[in-house]
Amino acid sequence: MAALAVAWGCGGAEAPAGRPSLIAQAEKVRRERAPPKYKKKEGLHVDVPYLAGREFASIDPQDIEEQLGPQRERAVLPDGQVVVRYEKAEIRLWRGRIFHIRYPFAAPMDRKTAYGVCGFPLDLGPAIEASKEVRVNNAWGMRRISLRRIAADAPQFDQIEVWKFEPKRRPADAFNPRGG
Repeated sequence: MAALAVAWGCGGAEAPAGRPSLIAQAEKVRRERAPPKYKKKEGLHVDVPYLAGREFASIDPQDIEEQLGPQRERAVLPDGQVVVRYEKAEIRLWRGRIFHIRYPFAAPMDRKTAYGVCGFPLDLGPAIEASKEVRVNNAWGMRRISLRRIAADAPQFDQIEVWKFEPKRRPADAFNPRGG
């Protein structure tokens, strides 16, 4: 049986006739398929869909600083949440994952522009409109996307808040299907 495996190129590190073994070929394919380094799309202020729900430790610190600015403050709340304030935004972590992003815009903007500079499509569908905010629930994998108006019933917005999930409503193993 071993002779057949070697004859078919399945044995050891070297295959017959100088061809690389299947193991060596698999290693080469694995290296070539490594995910490319993240690059923020041009025109985005902050790439919310990329950041939200992601393991904070897995994000390159340069990507965080490029989008949110230098870190200003970090606090652990009694319920286990971690609040990290940056020069341009605030994020909240739950069990190491980013679940909330608050990003004030440098200048007021309309709804479509606000969605676009944060990495969302220009139209997220029907929204709940209130005098001080516009909210979209359960869109683009986010639990809530909320735009704050500059004044009551104004068409311009000065801040976006995005919740990927609500920690209190989420089961303990929500991000680990095996439950561990």
